[in-house]
Amino acid sequence: MTATARRAALAALATATALGATALTVPAHAAGTPAQAEGQKADSKTTDAKTADGQKTDAQQPPKTEITDGSLRWGVKESFRKYVVLAKGKIELGDGARQARKNGDFTFAGGKGTYDPSTHALTTTFKGSVRFLAHPEKENYQLDLKFSDIKVVTDATAKGKKGSITADVTRGGKTEQDVAIASLDVGAGKMSGGEGGAVTYAKIPAKLTKAGAEVFSFQGSSPYAEGQDVDPATLAVKVGAAQQPKPEDPKPKPEDPKPKPEDPKPDENPKPGEKPAPGTVLDGNLDWGVKQSFRAYIEKSKGKVELGDGALQKSAGYRFPKGHGKFEASSGAVEAEFNGSVRFTAHDGKLDLKLSGIKVKATGTNGMLTADVTSSGTVSKDVPLATLKLTEGSLKAKDGVVALAGVPATLTGQGAKAFAGYYTAGETLDPVTLAVALDANAKLPDGTEFENCEAVSAAGKAPLRKGEPGYSAKLDTDGDGVACEESGSNTATTGGSTTGGSTTGGSTTGGSGSTTDTGSLAQTGSSTPTGPLLGAAGAMLLAGSGAVYATRRRRDTQG
Repeated sequence: MTATARRAALAALATATALGATALTVPAHAAGTPAQAEGQKADSKTTDAKTADGQKTDAQQPPKTEITDGSLRWGVKESFRKYVVLAKGKIELGDGARQARKNGDFTFAGGKGTYDPSTHALTTTFKGSVRFLAHPEKENYQLDLKFSDIKVVTDATAKGKKGSITADVTRGGKTEQDVAIASLDVGAGKMSGGEGGAVTYAKIPAKLTKAGAEVFSFQGSSPYAEGQDVDPATLAVKVGAAQQPKPEDPKPKPEDPKPKPEDPKPDENPKPGEKPAPGTVLDGNLDWGVKQSFRAYIEKSKGKVELGDGALQKSAGYRFPKGHGKFEASSGAVEAEFNGSVRFTAHDGKLDLKLSGIKVKATGTNGMLTADVTSSGTVSKDVPLATLKLTEGSLKAKDGVVALAGVPATLTGQGAKAFAGYYTAGETLDPVTLAVALDANAKLPDGTEFENCEAVSAAGKAPLRKGEPGYSAKLDTDGDGVACEESGSNTATTGGSTTGGSTTGGSTTGGSGSTTDTGSLAQTGSSTPTGPLLGAAGAMLLAGSGAVYATRRRRDTQG
């Protein structure tokens, strides 16, 4: 970098720091008046001239500055790019757009536009287009989505801290102009100076807008909702030359050190006199909804959710009962497995995903949720789906029960493969709530509920006696204090069962509520994993395109 270029870069950083690094700010040499640009001293009386309402006159407002060059690096959505490839599709670039290797993100160059230094409002239009094609059908593609005339616009009212990415969107041969695809949190981007006075904002967080979610609709539905994360953006702009301010030594803000993940440390040994809880898990429940947006997608796609092996429908997800395992009070560690399964199907069976054999293993503040994953008849055992973050000291027994409520859950890399890239590692899943009993007389927390006696039998709880979790007068039809006797005389079936039945379109279909898994999948190789998870899952879930698909992929060779 030449000395002149270096001074320009330093000036850019210094000016941005002085004006507030949280706003999109370009070098100050572009912000001066024409008189100042030629080195003339502006008259103070003229400079201070104001209108009758106290506002500066137009003559004294800093002029908008031309953006002479710029680039935008943005991948739209990584999982969507992967889906296009899996769906036998392709990505076509035009007008100078480039894509990074290995199906990476896109770069749109040749940015031109304007910048208002008084408000930090910016509008930049980039060259380049990207077209996503998938699901070939004869000479055409069922999925055909193109972005062109891509712009970045920052908000004057937010002083450049907020913005959006817009594009002309072409679908089915029809083009819609300037659709706001994603909102930008420019203030959260990492600012740096570049050669020739350019300013770069890297890794700007981006979220899908309502209009953006609709853009990805396919066959009438979209799994994406407003506010969902898309790929971060990197914006670089360079303005026209003007008078350069005196360079100042930049004072970059030190980056916050990222704490290194600590190895899980067991809680301290119980204090003298405290009696450790028994070490066997005798019963338990695990409440988990997998992911709310995924359930909503199944509903929109007119799919269904089938519960089996005693799993229960809950208002915010599903309950997996009859926990069993072990607990070590001295080290604060629990390992428990729960009964029940949940199976998601849609698109006439093209999407077919089942979770069963759910286990939780936790020590101290760290845990893992695993499950047997079945997709299109192929089973992968003990797949680590989610990491769990527990509160310190929460793994302690009280009245013979260890209870954890609302534990944050984060998708793992292998869990992302179970969804075939529809979600990416690190995304937030529904929180996990569980309770396990260590004593035969211990009472699990309230919340156990049964719609009818068939649901009770499915959960292995029949008969239910008064005082036991799940007992209700509705189930005890003869009022003798014992509900759902095995004779079957007390079968309160009003309202249908929420256990083991079929949940279609997000609402329980009612009926008998039998737990028979009529659509159970063929258990091939159930004793051992049958290969890489992606091949086993075989579910190509459309990330953002509005449809989730599964392809039945069979391994030709052992991977």
